[in-house]
Amino acid sequence: MTFFKKLLFLILTCIFFCNVAFGADKIVYLNVDKVMGLSKAGKYLKSQLDKIHKSNIESFKKIEEKLKKDEKDLIAKKNILSKDDFQKEINTLRSQANEYKQKRSKDIKDVNIKRVNASKKIIDLMNPLLAKYADENGIAIIISKKNIIMGQNQLDITEDIIKLVDSEIKPFKLK
Repeated sequence: MTFFKKLLFLILTCIFFCNVAFGADKIVYLNVDKVMGLSKAGKYLKSQLDKIHKSNIESFKKIEEKLKKDEKDLIAKKNILSKDDFQKEINTLRSQANEYKQKRSKDIKDVNIKRVNASKKIIDLMNPLLAKYADENGIAIIISKKNIIMGQNQLDITEDIIKLVDSEIKPFKLK
């Protein structure tokens, strides 16, 4: 009698778990950073941001060199200038240095804002493509790869999405 109970329990358990396994929704994952870095639109935006960043760095270096030169000139004139004139020159140099620091932090902040806005725009343009892709392929959930510790390579749709993004989203200029 116990053998039949065990056998019945085993058969029912197997049937239950088989139905759950076959009825599971399809879940895939996507490496959004890779899509942003390897798609044409993402590469174009990255090149624009790099160009702006490089231009800012060159500008910052020129201003820093000018401030250092002015400081050396002022130190050289220390014994020649009166105390009041020397103090005025120091105050002027300090105000220029403060203006430079403010401009530098503002420019860095502006580049970061542009980077965030560009990423957001690409993601907003990708969302309808992801929804269409999910419908066409019977996918219930698309999870970001950042939130996955380990997953099967067959569940990674990154390459498909890169091709889709390249064909559907045209590169655009930053504002």
